[in-house]
Amino acid sequence: MNATLFWCARINTWRGVATRHPQTRSALSTASAAHTTDSHYDRSRKHMNLALWITQALLAAIFATAGAVKLARPIDVLAQTLGEWVHAFPPVAVRLLGAAEVAAAIGLLVPAAVGIAPALTPAAAAGVIVVMIGATVVHVRHRESVKVPVTLIIAAAALFVFWGRLGPESL
Repeated sequence: MNATLFWCARINTWRGVATRHPQTRSALSTASAAHTTDSHYDRSRKHMNLALWITQALLAAIFATAGAVKLARPIDVLAQTLGEWVHAFPPVAVRLLGAAEVAAAIGLLVPAAVGIAPALTPAAAAGVIVVMIGATVVHVRHRESVKVPVTLIIAAAALFVFWGRLGPESL
């Protein structure tokens, strides 16, 4: 089929003109199928991108809050709130963990939002995964098994962002 016949078929379809020519009908069905597939793909990409943004925002909120608490509150108050694991580490290490969590929150949102160094978003997600694996180990060692599922869920969400921003929805 030639290109002229294909475009005539498209123009007639847009105008609402029905055609009786078999080649034109074939061209119309092929063009419609391609358009349907493309729009479905675009919708899927939009949904994936939206899911990634929501996950990034939730992770950023969690980490900004947790980091700010570790930076602002006294160590003894943190031990009462977060658990006895706080006393197992030097106060400087707890403060550095808080700073790393705030940096992760910023890294999950800002590079992707402004489009500058977007590779930092999956890097921040990888950092969150590492922190959550460490948190899981610490909670298991201190017999705080109730907190383990939460850390694993957060790690899984960060893995989703890492995979999504490196692969199908890379920025």
